Amino acid sequence: MKPSQTTSPDFIGGLVSGLEPVRPARAGRMIALALLVEVCVVAAAAWMRGLHMVDHGRIADPAFAGLVAILAAGAAASAATMATLSFPGRTMPPAVRTFVLALPPAIAVLLVAFSPWGGSFHGFVAVVVEGFGCTRNTIIVATPAWIAGLLLLRRLAPLDPLRVGLFTASSALLTAALAVQMACPNCDSWHMALSHYVPLLVAAWVAAMLSPLVLAPGRRN
Repeated sequence: MKPSQTTSPDFIGGLVSGLEPVRPARAGRMIALALLVEVCVVAAAAWMRGLHMVDHGRIADPAFAGLVAILAAGAAASAATMATLSFPGRTMPPAVRTFVLALPPAIAVLLVAFSPWGGSFHGFVAVVVEGFGCTRNTIIVATPAWIAGLLLLRRLAPLDPLRVGLFTASSALLTAALAVQMACPNCDSWHMALSHYVPLLVAAWVAAMLSPLVLAPGRRN
């Protein structure tokens, strides 16, 4: 094809004839939307699961209020990370990513070390088995939010679906952990550490491995 043909008005018109204007995605708006989706879907799933706050007075306990604040901060940081990483060429500070991934095991260690509400240890297996209901509830409540987050971000065609999936799962799991924590009547430190928080990191990585299956159809060549 001659150079004059590639720059002719008819040729250019043919290339753009099927294109339609699109609204550019804004990072700030997408972060807010991602967090809203995660919170709303988790709230709906928790309600359908029958999870309700068991003791409104616990929020007056500084230690419990601090735990709630840390979980909320982790969920918000996860939502910001998952949305930001979905934009090609954008990244999040390593400190934020480390904070999100280290949060569940760090909370577990702090709970066991300081035991703000007391705790009794009678073997890892026994504690895990007794608290399996809370672990199961957290994963069940988080799963719809994880999928909803992936579907929201899929239209951005993220280039690193594994990492985006990891932080999408982290956001959903931390939000779900907050909902389950408010509904769980058991404040035993070992129960909370091994049943509420240690499993989150494992579940997040498992979800990350599955995330490309959802994100891949939205990627463009």
